[in-house]
Amino acid sequence: FSTKRPMTLKDYPKEWKQIDSLENQGLLRSALEKVDALYSRAKQEKESAQVLKALIYRCKYVSNLEENGEILSINRLREELGTADFPEKPIIQSMLGQLYQKYQDENYWRLSNRTTIADYKPDDLATWSAEQIQDESAKLYLASVEGQGLRSTPLKNFDPILLPGVNTEGLRPTLFDVLAHRAI
Repeated sequence: FSTKRPMTLKDYPKEWKQIDSLENQGLLRSALEKVDALYSRAKQEKESAQVLKALIYRCKYVSNLEENGEILSINRLREELGTADFPEKPIIQSMLGQLYQKYQDENYWRLSNRTTIADYKPDDLATWSAEQIQDESAKLYLASVEGQGLRSTPLKNFDPILLPGVNTEGLRPTLFDVLAHRAI
């Protein structure tokens, strides 16, 4: 018999506190390992908000740890998008749109002289023009607000990924409202 008790929903805040502590100590690789473990558990338990929070943290850590971290994060979210269902899918679309926009903003000097090529490789962001990146970002933001059920999905379910004070009570009461605000 195991004396170790099973993990519960109440354990997520405790785990995030540990992850934040590792991050504050500058131990990003260790924090990333904990995030990956938490992601696997949340995925198995079908805890959408925790899955999304783990993806957000994963993107942040990979971007800081790896040379092409932004591209790796974009590719990971594209992968997630392929298997995601509601309510995760529209949020991942919005996150991915934001990452494309951020990549374009940070690499504009490199992208500004690039022309659109007919045989660009969709999997290789290095072959995309600024216009293609901008178009993909806009397409993802728009897709994030087109899903059924967004207007009836309360934000309470997503408290773990919302910043306190950003969604003033009553201003953006549904998932649609937040995603539309991000898209604008």
